[in-house]
Amino acid sequence: MMRLRALALALLAVLTLGACTITYVVPDDGVVVRPVPASSVIERFDVFGGAEVFREGDDIEFVIRTSASGYVMLTSLLPSGEVRVVARNLPVEGGVTTVLDGSSLGSRFVVGAPSGWHRVRAAFTTGRSDGASAVFEGRFGEDDWAAAIRIVVDPFAISDIAETSFFVR
Repeated sequence: MMRLRALALALLAVLTLGACTITYVVPDDGVVVRPVPASSVIERFDVFGGAEVFREGDDIEFVIRTSASGYVMLTSLLPSGEVRVVARNLPVEGGVTTVLDGSSLGSRFVVGAPSGWHRVRAAFTTGRSDGASAVFEGRFGEDDWAAAIRIVVDPFAISDIAETSFFVR
């Protein structure tokens, strides 16, 4: 009974935290970056269909709804700590729920190794981001991931970041 209760609480925490959004606010001097608890643009960002557990090779889709039109970059933090870019400059229309599945790039999103929890962040900007502005490959860990995303979103007056996660068996 205690194991079931602990599992239920863990699942509730994952579902609750999976919908969390981090918004970065940069003052005029550009020195301090601090998280603000509420989202200003991304209203929803989740794994499409609500699934949390996948196998390597499964197709995966994300769903996003924003209050403004713009572009989204998807990046991931693998269980190994490695940071990867999933896709850049995916167009989204404000007020419309959009499924991000890779088809706008002429492909699809496929779950890869390693096993464990994979975290994915959607970084919204009002304009197309320059792919050369931030290098994600070769970065490891939460701090490097957040720093690279900030380099991408900081030039835009309106930006937002949201996170979701899934588990690979």
